[in-house]
Amino acid sequence: MNESYVVRSMYDYFKLAGKSAIVTGAGNGIGAGIAETLSSLGVNVVACDIDDEALTNTVRRLNEAGGTVTGRAAILAEGDALRRSDIVYLAPLPVFNADGSVKE
Repeated sequence: MNESYVVRSMYDYFKLAGKSAIVTGAGNGIGAGIAETLSSLGVNVVACDIDDEALTNTVRRLNEAGGTVTGRAAILAEGDALRRSDIVYLAPLPVFNADGSVKE
């Protein structure tokens, strides 16, 4: 099956353009891939990760590709909160992806 067909079909089905999402673990790996996919579908993404450098690179790359992505370095497992303005910006929040892992 053609990859662009799959993405287009998902886009038509879910109609996420203009919606908002928080994606944890977005600095690299699966989280970055999820942030990229959502961003390419027109979703406003708040990307979170413990690795500030990786997060900055992901945010830069996705914004340069035409996305609307904001980065927040956060250790959510330790109770770091997103800025209140992010929550207002995102309301209502139809997508929350918890892909981050706990490092010991």
